[in-house]
Amino acid sequence: MYIVIRKYKSADPEQVMHKINEGFVAIISRTPGFIDYYVFQDSTDNVIVVNMFDGEASGQASNEIAKKWVDENISHLYAGPPEIFQGEAGVAQ
Repeated sequence: MYIVIRKYKSADPEQVMHKINEGFVAIISRTPGFIDYYVFQDSTDNVIVVNMFDGEASGQASNEIAKKWVDENISHLYAGPPEIFQGEAGVAQ
């Protein structure tokens, strides 16, 4: 399993999460190799997105899909590009 985590800074994380739920989840879930998707707001108003895929190629592709969707739909709600953390899962159940 390959995990991609994106951390975005936003002045309006609730609006970001609403827009993601409305539009992006349906897109990313159709990506070949998709396993799961989570989004949450942390205690400092960052929006954290966690994606799981069956391999690195799918995870890497998700970065491009996310960038395009964010640029077209919600870039105005973010304070710059995300921090991205990604890699093969070392432990899975």
